[in-house]
Amino acid sequence: MKYQNVRDGIFINRLNRFIAEVEIEGIRENVHVKNTGRCRELLIPGATVNLTLLGSNALKSGRFRAGLEVPTGANLVITSDSTGSLEVIGGRYAAGIGSGANSNYGNITINGGIIMAVGDGGTASK
Repeated sequence: MKYQNVRDGIFINRLNRFIAEVEIEGIRENVHVKNTGRCRELLIPGATVNLTLLGSNALKSGRFRAGLEVPTGANLVITSDSTGSLEVIGGRYAAGIGSGANSNYGNITINGGIIMAVGDGGTASK
């Protein structure tokens, strides 16, 4: 089965066998768990959730926030299965991908897709 619009997030809680609570871009959302096999061992708070880009995607943040924030201790992996693109624009004094003003960032790995990340106000996009 192919899933479209798969995005990175941080696992928070398992609501039932097929639904998990995940934080995506600072917002808590309920999402479908596509493989329920070994999730008890794999889905723990703070675990890496991989992002596979399909089609064209764009993110833009507000002031002092990165377009795609990866806080300290978090891991963002854009998978090699990514065939799409991502345009990310950080807010004032923030990176495109990484962190906002006066913040540190976690680990960022880009293995596929086409990425354009733009920071603002003297920051660097990671």
